[in-house]
Amino acid sequence: MNPRILVVALLIAVPSAATMSHQQSAPSPSAATSERARGAVPQKALDVYNYVILHGRAPKGIVGGTVWHNREKFLPRGHYREFDVNPKTKGVNRGPERIVIDSDTNKGWYTADHYRTFVPIPPTHRKEPKNGKSGIHVH
Repeated sequence: MNPRILVVALLIAVPSAATMSHQQSAPSPSAATSERARGAVPQKALDVYNYVILHGRAPKGIVGGTVWHNREKFLPRGHYREFDVNPKTKGVNRGPERIVIDSDTNKGWYTADHYRTFVPIPPTHRKEPKNGKSGIHVH
């Protein structure tokens, strides 16, 4: 298993004191960042992922669908497409958040830091297309 994925998996499996607290206040931006570092996939990334799986293309306003080559071999071998998580806004940086989807397996990964680390999208959050096949084609 790739060491970057293993570290994220371990962080997900071992709850910290912060994840076990029962505070009712809204998370601060730094708390949201540390939550992502622990392995949480934000809902907006799950929404893009599920849209792509169901429709075979990026949602309107989202840049994506280009081949991602996995040159650094951070993820298992596969045929990948990459998608932004945030909608493109003229004059605004697209940000570092992306999802990467293997078109052979429909497995997805979220990266909050522009491909430096990856968090697997949990199977419980994956929706399968009605025909059983992804509309994403790389071959």
